[in-house]
Amino acid sequence: MIEAADRSGITAEQAATAAVANVHTVREGFYTQATNTVSLVEGLLTKTHPLAVKLRSLRADLIGNQNSGGTPAPAPAAKLT
Repeated sequence: MIEAADRSGITAEQAATAAVANVHTVREGFYTQATNTVSLVEGLLTKTHPLAVKLRSLRADLIGNQNSGGTPAPAPAAKLT
């Protein structure tokens, strides 16, 4: 009985691992499509056009807040030319 429970636990763990990998693959696909769409709109309009700004915001929502502190990460430093 314990052996069956161990096998069942291993099977459940493998299924969970596969599900997580699938979620990551799907998210990467959505993010890639969103990035391509944002790039297209930025190319047709401008980076500062309200539609491009909104699309970048929506794309950021796809990946969620990556900072565990609960606050958004600071903006990257401006490049000096």
